[in-house]
Amino acid sequence: MKNLKLIAIAVLVIIFLILVIQNTARVSVKLLFATLEMPMIVLLLLTAGIGVLIGLLIAMARSEKPEE
Repeated sequence: MKNLKLIAIAVLVIIFLILVIQNTARVSVKLLFATLEMPMIVLLLLTAGIGVLIGLLIAMARSEKPEE
């Protein structure tokens, strides 16, 4: 089981490194009245991070409700 966990982590790290290497181009992002320019990988990580935070907040809100 420990070896399986290490293999899974190694595969995820390799996939992440491929993602970083392939997405270094700068992109423009328009947010309301501002235009931001950043590497695509930063944009991908920000949106993924925001999605994880939203998911955690929803999970925490559901777990705090008293059961009937």
